[in-house]
Amino acid sequence: MVGVGLLTSLLLAGAATAAPIALNGPTTDWIAMNSFGTSLEPDDAANPEAELIGDATHSAIYYYMDDNGSGSNTDGTLYFRMRIGKDNGGAGFKTMAVIGLDGDLNDTVDALIIADFNPPGADAIQVRRVLGSGVSPATTNISPIGYDVAATTSNSNWSPVDATTDPTATNTDLNGDGQDYFISFSVDFATVVQILADLGIGGFTDDSLVHFVAGTSTNASSSMNQDIAGVNGQVGSTSSWAALGGSTGPLIVPEPGTGALLGLGLLMLACRRRARA
Repeated sequence: MVGVGLLTSLLLAGAATAAPIALNGPTTDWIAMNSFGTSLEPDDAANPEAELIGDATHSAIYYYMDDNGSGSNTDGTLYFRMRIGKDNGGAGFKTMAVIGLDGDLNDTVDALIIADFNPPGADAIQVRRVLGSGVSPATTNISPIGYDVAATTSNSNWSPVDATTDPTATNTDLNGDGQDYFISFSVDFATVVQILADLGIGGFTDDSLVHFVAGTSTNASSSMNQDIAGVNGQVGSTSSWAALGGSTGPLIVPEPGTGALLGLGLLMLACRRRARA
């Protein structure tokens, strides 16, 4: 389990470029969600292929936004990558990688973006509503309502962590149970915009701030029954997401060659911490 801040605010536009990336490409092409924190905690997932891991120099979760270069701020492709403990038994990824999205910044999860490979063969990339209030792990379950597409090599990839996928890595087995793997997947950003609009959250664009939560599951109705990023255990907790992990200050990642947004993000983070103190 990686010790990461449970809720993080991201400005998608700060990560947006007009170029797609390869799902099996190097982490240097991705943006690490470093505001999640860095400490490696003891394993807490029952299934080693559902174990999120990371440390001070190896991020557990990455993202990227390709804005499609069209001038629209509601199209393009949103990418996610998670570092998993191992390939348990071969034959590819066999669990579920889950990203929860709070699109109106009220500390409740509104929608779920899922790479669902459990059971193997029924593989799909899903954008689903939340079944429940979305306030806590226990109330953030997967609704059957949403948008699904078949998982293919175009929108998903399961690759070992090695010199190709993580050229700056100094360790490819962070928790000592076998070579780590990346599950990488992508979703049409317009689908994310649509499901939030279905829920009455309008005006969501790649300029919007968003809270994310992350986890893994082996249950098609329970969104994160194996591991939750930033929390040791607590997969069935009724405590709020904020109470379990807290919210970091906004992470604003600049486009290549741009430093202004990063400076603004650091300023906002400093102000938020000062206010809490």
